[in-house]
Amino acid sequence: MWLTPSGALVFRLHALQRERAALMGLEETDRRIQDVVATVSHELRTPLTVIEGTVELLEARWDALPIPLRDDLVSRMTDNATRLDIMATSLLRHSAAEASEVLLDRRVVPLRAHCQELVDRMRDLLRSISITLDIPPSLRVWADPDLLDNVFENLLTNCVKYTPHGTPVVVGAQQLGDDRALVRVSDAGPGIPPEDLESVTEAFYRARHQGDRDTHGLGLGLALVQRLVRLHGSALRLKNDDGLVVSFDLPRAERRHGGGRD
Repeated sequence: MWLTPSGALVFRLHALQRERAALMGLEETDRRIQDVVATVSHELRTPLTVIEGTVELLEARWDALPIPLRDDLVSRMTDNATRLDIMATSLLRHSAAEASEVLLDRRVVPLRAHCQELVDRMRDLLRSISITLDIPPSLRVWADPDLLDNVFENLLTNCVKYTPHGTPVVVGAQQLGDDRALVRVSDAGPGIPPEDLESVTEAFYRARHQGDRDTHGLGLGLALVQRLVRLHGSALRLKNDDGLVVSFDLPRAERRHGGGRD
């Protein structure tokens, strides 16, 4: 097909616009990659530095250090090693979820008993907050229990990180219609600035948390939770209401039998 000179010019202009848009997209992708690398490098460097310095001190002065101080240094080293493990696990889980490598193994989950077991298992980590379970003992949901653990682990860990010591936290659930259950985790902390509510579920996004607490993390917790909740056919909802309320819904299990992979 032959083009008139004006038609050829318009075609070329459109091609240039497409090329410019593609270039801008690549530049944005490159910028995001650099931001991610910088964030990960910064967050990993601090615990590694603490561990390295503590090991050097213990090696050089083990016999001279008082036992209480030695114990405290070893405890700090363990805490920072745990922090590294949490970040590495978050990266691996997020990568698997983004690559759609997560398969659901849905089962009937007695929600209150399941959450109680999780809270008991995380008791040392959760000691700075006061947790109440507001879940009917008879409520059962149709979900992947391991992925459900990941959801609650991340939500409760956020409560520990971003709320003052002793903050009450409620893990609740109730019937929603005939076949769904509404699940929520609410705290009495400072919440999230309204301008950040829509963005905090994006990977590597870190909100400017009210209260200016010195917190650490990769900004993957809520992004991973959003992905896992969506795999269950729901979506994460966040709002400020005398603290932060995070909620999602799950299918109830009353009419379900057995288990199986989706």
